[in-house]
Amino acid sequence: MSFSPENFENLRLTIEQASKIVISPNVSKEQRDASEKIFIEFKESKSPYDFCRYLLENTKDSYLLYQTVSTIQTAALREWALLPNDLVPALQNFLFSFLIQTTDLEKYVQRQILQTIAVFYKRNKFDSFQSKTLGSQKITDEQKNNLVTQCIDLFSGSDIKMRKLICSLLLAVINEFSNTNKSTKLGQSNESHFNAKRSFEQNEFKSILVFVYETTKGLIESLIENNITNICSIDKDSKELLIQIFYLIDQSFNWEFTSSKHVLKNLIGNLNQSAQANLVNLEPTPEFKEFFLNPQLVELLFKSYELVRDDPDTSHSSIQPLIQLSTLKGTIFQDDFEHRLRIEFLINYIQAFLNTFQHNPIKDYESFNVSCLIENLLLQSSLKHIALINSGLVENFFGQVTSFLVNCFKAERACEDPTDSKKYLESYEKILISWSNMKDSLGYDEQSSNEIDKKQFELLYSKYAFQIVEAFIQSRLSYQEDHENIQILSTGSDLESIASEDDLCDDDDDLHRFKDILYSIRDFARQSLELSLPLIARLMAEKYVQLAEILKQVYQLNLTTKEIDAQYEKHLNKLSEDIHWLLLINGFVLFEINTIESEENLVPKEIMSYSAKISQTVDSNLLNSLILKLNETTQVHNQPNYPILNSINLNLIDFKMPNNFDPILSFIFTSLQLTEIENHMFSLNMLNYLSPQVATSLSWFLRELSQCLLFMPESNYSFISPTLQHVFGQDTHSGCLILNFLIRKILINFYIWSSETVCTSQTAKILLAISKNKNMSRFLMNNETYWSISRVMTNSNEQPWTLLSSNVKKLIIKSLILSSSGQINTNVLNILQVLTNRFDALRNVKPISLQSESRIKEVMSLLECLNGVIEASNKNNLSYIVPVVLPRLEQGVHLLDLYHNYGEIVELILCMFNGVIEKLLTQLNDDLNEHLIVKNKILECFLGLIQIFAKHNQKRRIIEANIEEDYFNDLLLFLTLLNTLHNINYDNEDENRILNQSTNQNDSLNVNQIKIIDVILTGLEFLIPLMNQEILKFQTLSIEYFKLISNIVFNNSNKIFNRSFDLFNTLINSIKYGINSGLGVEVVRYSLESIQPLCIYMYKSNLQESTYGAPVKDLFSTVLNLIFENSIEIELFDLCSNVLYSFICCFPHLFTGFVNQFIQDKFSMNLQLKEKIQQGFNTLVALPTQFQAISNFEINLSMFNLEKRNRIKFNTKFNEFSIKTYGLLFIR
Repeated sequence: MSFSPENFENLRLTIEQASKIVISPNVSKEQRDASEKIFIEFKESKSPYDFCRYLLENTKDSYLLYQTVSTIQTAALREWALLPNDLVPALQNFLFSFLIQTTDLEKYVQRQILQTIAVFYKRNKFDSFQSKTLGSQKITDEQKNNLVTQCIDLFSGSDIKMRKLICSLLLAVINEFSNTNKSTKLGQSNESHFNAKRSFEQNEFKSILVFVYETTKGLIESLIENNITNICSIDKDSKELLIQIFYLIDQSFNWEFTSSKHVLKNLIGNLNQSAQANLVNLEPTPEFKEFFLNPQLVELLFKSYELVRDDPDTSHSSIQPLIQLSTLKGTIFQDDFEHRLRIEFLINYIQAFLNTFQHNPIKDYESFNVSCLIENLLLQSSLKHIALINSGLVENFFGQVTSFLVNCFKAERACEDPTDSKKYLESYEKILISWSNMKDSLGYDEQSSNEIDKKQFELLYSKYAFQIVEAFIQSRLSYQEDHENIQILSTGSDLESIASEDDLCDDDDDLHRFKDILYSIRDFARQSLELSLPLIARLMAEKYVQLAEILKQVYQLNLTTKEIDAQYEKHLNKLSEDIHWLLLINGFVLFEINTIESEENLVPKEIMSYSAKISQTVDSNLLNSLILKLNETTQVHNQPNYPILNSINLNLIDFKMPNNFDPILSFIFTSLQLTEIENHMFSLNMLNYLSPQVATSLSWFLRELSQCLLFMPESNYSFISPTLQHVFGQDTHSGCLILNFLIRKILINFYIWSSETVCTSQTAKILLAISKNKNMSRFLMNNETYWSISRVMTNSNEQPWTLLSSNVKKLIIKSLILSSSGQINTNVLNILQVLTNRFDALRNVKPISLQSESRIKEVMSLLECLNGVIEASNKNNLSYIVPVVLPRLEQGVHLLDLYHNYGEIVELILCMFNGVIEKLLTQLNDDLNEHLIVKNKILECFLGLIQIFAKHNQKRRIIEANIEEDYFNDLLLFLTLLNTLHNINYDNEDENRILNQSTNQNDSLNVNQIKIIDVILTGLEFLIPLMNQEILKFQTLSIEYFKLISNIVFNNSNKIFNRSFDLFNTLINSIKYGINSGLGVEVVRYSLESIQPLCIYMYKSNLQESTYGAPVKDLFSTVLNLIFENSIEIELFDLCSNVLYSFICCFPHLFTGFVNQFIQDKFSMNLQLKEKIQQGFNTLVALPTQFQAISNFEINLSMFNLEKRNRIKFNTKFNEFSIKTYGLLFIR
């Protein structure tokens, strides 16, 4: 598109018409495409600045105004090296003047103008330093009158509208230099952006900080002088200005400061992540100490907040700088060895906080922001700092925090709106976690000799701990104390919902949603055990008695369901909820809840100390009597189908726990009473009156009990409570009774809750916990009840086995095998034999019968069981696990052939093979001949799997439109399987060494050893033709696929060249597609990462002119087009530099030919531009003596030899090329 003044008006009319068509919903595709083409030509046109000015002055079309400003920005950045020195300042001034004079601009047009001005200002920075200076130079006298200085000088003499625009412009400038997702990429390297940011920070940013402080101070003082104490009484424009200033302060305080040791950390990629996560702390460098540690800064910000508290919108923007200031840390305190500066800051901040909130209750809309403020303050405050602050001030502060927490508990429970409820929950969660973690995150040691620290620790936790715990418990419990006369207390769901949707998953939801909160409540409870544990135990005992009484009345009165609904439903519902929460809370208090399965669970030292302290007060006769009751079952039912449920422990059910009994034992034995009452209710056909939610949380509690307390080894503790040792100790009579009780309960749960998947899953985890415990294994070996689980399990047609989920079956069989501790056990061998027989039986079934629903369920059940066997495998049991698994792998391939249309079975088979990789292949010792044979057989099965999977997936090259990604779950699993196989770290050298040894020493074995990489490459050969454009449009699939290619090429580039040329060629085509596909930065990154290893191997092997060289040359052209014909994503800039260097090493003359042809084709008509670009390329790759040869250039071959120092030099030159020349390549 060419411009001449006489054609401006006609062009304006044409573009305005195109703008109307583009934004109109009612136009044809042809009209829209033609209009979009006009805008593309407009944006790509050369030097459109005069016409853009004309458009801005003569059109009212907002969309066109936006596109015009965008065109000015794009064109100027593209032509930067060619622009006269005075053009950019003139454009900046024009845009700002236009913004001031035009009163009715849309917000998005305003933002684009401000961003363009800021972008030009930042781009100037790139020209003011060299890369090696890291932006450390100071502004010269000539540069002092910069954009920021001009804005600050202009502010005081301007009206409110101008002031708002100035604040918006400064905000845009900060955003551009912050190197976050708010800044423009500008086609420059990470280092260039960092250098510009560093220079800005050391100069203009200081001026902005002083400006916002002085401006805020002046505005607040003016409001006070005019007796304005509430923001609601000022005019709209003044209020908007104040909000703008608060935004500017907040953005300034969110600045991530640079320093020489943080160069890599602060590059754009990382900053984008941190900005999105909103985790940037305020960490100024020492040169900003005077500003941020000024006591008047804290006072001013809190005073500002007081004035605007009553206005929700303004208060939100006003408190953000305070929240950010509360994160103050870093090198600003680096010389503060006596913590004087930190203490002074904390005192000022806490005092100002109390002055604001102590006598003015925190409003609902303030709660979340105030919680963020408190959270940050606690996270940045150590106990050493707190110990040096006046105790009265500290006590007032934590008293205020506690009061706020209690109010949040109450408000969250009272909320009917889920959104408001979540707001309060998040508010108190932040404070609880930060407060309870102070001692851990800051290295508090209770054994420390610093008595001041210990006293402060007691002050912070003990004084308020019980108050917090009690308030939280009250907020979770819903059943009223006054329950003597049964009445409907409040609305609730019916019994059917209790037994189904509501309670089925709430326990797991609560464990997940409240996990961090429960950890925090645990810490507070452990600091107030003398009060917390008796409260929880008493409540639990009361709730149990209430539940038992209601169930007894229901049974005695023989009420109908309708009558029960009317009189008892609400009570049962609320009691179940209360018991559920008490189990969760005290489970966290009593046990160490580890998220990592391999970690050993020990009794917390606080619990051990508390139990030892009260051991003398425990009534030993009562305790022994209670222990004996665990074994006092009575035959009360006659159910032939469930013989284990005929005997019920009525004495345990009816036992009433004394109020003064050991609260730890009281709670645990009450939980055992709950398990027995569940058994009894099932036998009475009353199970539907109980909650699966309670059953699940109870099973979770018992699992933690079995992992932490039961059979606890004395050697793991420096001291041990006599009571806990007596009741739960290893090989004690009481411990054995409790273990036997739990085993019986596990089996019963599989019967009575077989249809409740979440509950049976938790029950299976109890089984897994006790089976993994080596101290219990001797007891389990001869336990009849324990092995009766295996007998029920092995009979697939017997209840409850048919109702249990596949995952539960997998956990059960895994547990039973693990319990043998690797020793050959008759029961385990019997389980494996039965499983083998059931698999073998499938071979004798007619193919048509295999498609029946019952047979499909049988296959799925067997595969889940086999996955359990595989998960249980370890180096101690390989001798009898491998003979079971190997034939099943072969059969799994056959089953895949039969059931290739059944997605669930296909996924189970792929998961089985994935488990074999992780659990079997990693356990095999390649120095043992028999293990090498096993490994070879496993890899043979993998090859068979690939062959069958490929056989039934070839048709997927053509897929239906609008198909969902779930359709490709099996393909995704297959890709994941190959990546997992790659990641087991069988590198080539070790594998070749092992193979050579086996060849020399074991010729008689006649083993044709298969290499893992060959299996992976075979899988890749099947995948590459299949992964067409239609399939790769799914993001998850494409990422996993290109990740696989990157992994293979990075570690095995030599293998790629040794396979067939067809595989190599299709691999290169896949990489090309990944680069050009538009599937996202991650896919392009994996594709580019695949190139360097190929180039390195090709260069070292001198294969550039071989058959393999041709497709790589073609790939080189694709990469050159990516870099020089399209704008590079900033995240890929450094990677592109490395890839380009590797390519030039292999094909220097191809690069020179491309550049010469590129310049000739694109810029032959513009000699000035052509000369600039040629100079840039000369500087990038040519010898210094060749810099004057403009017509053509030759590469300095001595620099392109893959040496690290030369690659680093090239990266530096490429960075300079990007600043001075790169933008010119896109001028048309």
